[in-house]
Amino acid sequence: MQQVALAAIDAYVHQAAPARRQAVPVPELMTLFGDLPPIDAQKFRADVDQIADSEAYSDAYERARQETAGE
Repeated sequence: MQQVALAAIDAYVHQAAPARRQAVPVPELMTLFGDLPPIDAQKFRADVDQIADSEAYSDAYERARQETAGE
């Protein structure tokens, strides 16, 4: 069992990097995404903060509900 785990780890560590993880030249990125409209950084951050806060609230609510159900 240990040999199987070691072989799996070794295969994972030595595999070639996926194409999506390889560096992409900036001119190529500009060709792919250059037609997108500009984004307002402050609005983007506010949206992300709101999503993160909502997820944290939902997680805390669910944990509290599970604790009360277990009593």
